[in-house]
Amino acid sequence: LEEMRDELLRRIKSSDRSKVIVKSVNERIKEKYNYKKVNDPFPFFNKFVTDSILKRKWEYNPADLKVNDPIFKIGNMTYKYSDFAEYINVRQKRSRIYRDKEVLLEDYYNEFEEQTLEEFYKISLEEGNEEFANLLEEYKNGLLIFDLMQRNIWEPSKTDSIGVEKFFNKNKENYKWNTRIRGSIASTANAEIASQIRKMLNDGADELEIKEKLNSDDKINVIFTSGTHEMGNSILPNNFKPQNGISEVYNISASQNTNSAQYIVVKVEEVLPAGNIPLESVRGRVISDYQQYLDQKWMEELRSKYNVKVNKKALKK
Repeated sequence: LEEMRDELLRRIKSSDRSKVIVKSVNERIKEKYNYKKVNDPFPFFNKFVTDSILKRKWEYNPADLKVNDPIFKIGNMTYKYSDFAEYINVRQKRSRIYRDKEVLLEDYYNEFEEQTLEEFYKISLEEGNEEFANLLEEYKNGLLIFDLMQRNIWEPSKTDSIGVEKFFNKNKENYKWNTRIRGSIASTANAEIASQIRKMLNDGADELEIKEKLNSDDKINVIFTSGTHEMGNSILPNNFKPQNGISEVYNISASQNTNSAQYIVVKVEEVLPAGNIPLESVRGRVISDYQQYLDQKWMEELRSKYNVKVNKKALKK
């Protein structure tokens, strides 16, 4: 994508619509800031720039520039031959191949003027428009804060495995499992089928046998979800009792105020008691908490190091 970026930008800028827009904007900038063309640079640069530019091998030596007349003025700025010569020297290194030097210089000059006007406008807008200047300053400060937080909080929390582990060991009480069950959950939208599932489970039928009997190509009557589930998980009924064996039929729509009817039967193979969660099972959450810890610690260090004064009048604006 990066390799295509310059080519895509070139195509966009070279489109007829883009050229019309750019020309219109530049004309308004010229009018607003009193643009004045002082000298035509082409007669001079046609002689000063050699044909080596067509092979992108022109060597610019500022000492060779005997004449440094102004090309144009805008606002309080004057752009001279030396500015355009510097631009040509840099621009040739990433230029397409030209066969005609005059065409090359004309294209380069148009780009030079367009870029110069754009840069001048940005500077003038920042200096002359207080609202824009404040917005730009806020943007710059935001980037600075982002960079500081990246270096002081986000990167350390990702790379400092020892720090993360120490933080986890100090705060293990915050990372605990509730009681969990290991087994399978059968769900259906039909109360009679739910009773039938429960009977089949009590008779020793496994999931495959039950699905083969109750499901068909046209209709799925039962879905099984197997694994380990923590009490409080939405997949379990609110009033579920964790104990080994086959549960009663739970009416989820009645107990959890759902709009659609759903009946659940749980086959519990093992009840796992509440206990500490291993770091690897909760690393993402620990890293997030560690980031908050580093953020709070950093803020405390800044407050102790610098005297913070709040402009209450500004807050009321």
